[in-house]
Amino acid sequence: MGVPLTTEEFISRHKADLQACGFDIQFVAFVNFLFDIKGGDVIAYEKEDDIVVSCTEGTKWLIQVKNSVDGNAKMTDADSDFWKTFDNWLSLYDLSESKEEFLKSGNRFILYTNKELSISFYEQIKNLRDGNCSIEEVISFLKKVEKKVSYYPIVKKMLDLNKVELNKFLHKVEVMQVADSLNALYEKFLEIYNMPTKADQIVSELLGDLYKEKINAAKNHQTFSYEKGEFLKKYRGILQKVSDESLKPIPDDVVEIPKDVKDIPFIKYLDEIDVLNLPDSIEEYYGKWFCYNRSIQYYYSVQLMTPELEKSMNYTAKSLWSNSFRQKCPRKGSHASDTEKIYAAQDCFYEVMKKNIHIDNTREIYPPFSSGWFLNMTNDIDHPSICWHIDVYPKLKKTV
Repeated sequence: MGVPLTTEEFISRHKADLQACGFDIQFVAFVNFLFDIKGGDVIAYEKEDDIVVSCTEGTKWLIQVKNSVDGNAKMTDADSDFWKTFDNWLSLYDLSESKEEFLKSGNRFILYTNKELSISFYEQIKNLRDGNCSIEEVISFLKKVEKKVSYYPIVKKMLDLNKVELNKFLHKVEVMQVADSLNALYEKFLEIYNMPTKADQIVSELLGDLYKEKINAAKNHQTFSYEKGEFLKKYRGILQKVSDESLKPIPDDVVEIPKDVKDIPFIKYLDEIDVLNLPDSIEEYYGKWFCYNRSIQYYYSVQLMTPELEKSMNYTAKSLWSNSFRQKCPRKGSHASDTEKIYAAQDCFYEVMKKNIHIDNTREIYPPFSSGWFLNMTNDIDHPSICWHIDVYPKLKKTV
């Protein structure tokens, strides 16, 4: 059996497979959210809403899934799916034992749809959320809706709320437009599990087993739900098949130092902060960088590294560096003496060189691979991704 290596092949194959066994977008959305939630969070299928997430910090996500078989469908102000979603949330609010709890900060009301958005009222909500309009302006907008429109009873429910209630309610509303949920799931697996063949394997096994659980729960009149840690533990066997191939460093016992080694950008930066003044320092750091290059080239060749994963790890690495840099080299350090700047840069450098870079919740790369990764992020004399010396900071790339 051939293995799909492109998004298009993946989508066409699995859409047919899953449709044959009763596939629905709501189920794929459930799995998408299952991978997004944190340890301790609990996700439930068809509870108060299509999908409900109860977070460890006490907040809740109510998720309505509204999908169209028409790939070019638009969600407009007249779309019944849009207003039915609001009607459902408003009904839940009316029935809630604690109105304050329902509208507490951190709760989310999510409309998940594949339809293209063209909703003037949702633009009003976003403006309210972003501070670009007032609740009074939103109320005025709602009052302009003609009473003859089919969705006016739902508008009236909102107008019956007081300003504080309506403001809190609308601040929690968000529309999540996902054109193709299978595509989104595939991209998520690529990011987490590195390679197309692995993404295909996890869909074939994991989605199949989860779907059977969902069907069995429905037959037994039970709620299909998972706590994130419970899910990872139960499906460890399947997940390990796609996650145990850690990106271990691939060292080379013999590293030949090039004659022009001092012209390499990251070596120049290290020279500027006086960390190359010990015997074999150049050999040590060049060796770490060489390990990075050798390792990443190999993992690309076997499809365990992808551009998406590398971008994600660059983002993680920059965050790790940033935490150390802010502590060791605060912005006011730009007015410090040259000696103080050097010491601060050295402290940051030595701390960062020891750090592992996480791939996901369960895997990470470690020195010398991770050390070389950080060094490579400085390997640009004009615009490095990270830096050690405060004076280099203005030259950083804006994105990774």
